[in-house]
Amino acid sequence: MRQITKLFLALAIVASPLTFTSCDDDSLYSGNDYYDDLVANAVQNYYRVFPNGSSNTAAYNWFITYYPDAYTSELEAFMNAIGGDIYWDD
Repeated sequence: MRQITKLFLALAIVASPLTFTSCDDDSLYSGNDYYDDLVANAVQNYYRVFPNGSSNTAAYNWFITYYPDAYTSELEAFMNAIGGDIYWDD
């Protein structure tokens, strides 16, 4: 009987950290959150700085300044999201 009691005590000690874990699977890196996207963050930050919008040149320069490592596809998506055109000077 004494061995069984020790076994249950050991199992309770081993299992106790499991009671502190979360069942939530929505992590910061899940990719499902809208604001994890670079373009979404850029659009949100852009409208904080320019609530009424700006010219294509100003938007382009703002994006390049604050997101210098962004890909061209992300720049195009950003410009499309704010209603601008990346090829305004053709």
